[in-house]
Amino acid sequence: MAKEANKITLLVKDDEGIPAKAVEATRALIERDNVDALFGFVGDESVAAVAGDSVFKRARIALYAPLSGYVVSQLPDTIFYVRPTYRAEARYLINHFHLLGNNDFFSRRY
Repeated sequence: MAKEANKITLLVKDDEGIPAKAVEATRALIERDNVDALFGFVGDESVAAVAGDSVFKRARIALYAPLSGYVVSQLPDTIFYVRPTYRAEARYLINHFHLLGNNDFFSRRY
C-alpha cells in the first residue's frame, strides 16, 4: 500500500537584494503564510539581517542553503549553510595555487 506523500508548495519572494525587504518578506512568510522552512536566501547583508531579526529568531524556523559565505556572528542554530565560508574558500584556492606551483599571486616561481 502506497503512503500518501505531503506536497511542498514553493513560495517565492523577491527582496531585490535589499536587506530590509528580505526581513519584510521573511516576516510575511512566517507570520502570514505559516511556512515550515525557508530556503535559499541570497546575499551577505540579507542573510545577516534575517538572522538578526526577532521574528525569525522567535519562530525557530530552519533557513536552508543561504547563498552567502558570510559568517553571521552569534549564528542562530536554525541556519544551515551548504557552501563554505569566504575564509575556507580562500584557503582552498591558495592551497590549490600552491599545489600548481604558484608561489604568489603573480605566478612567478622562486
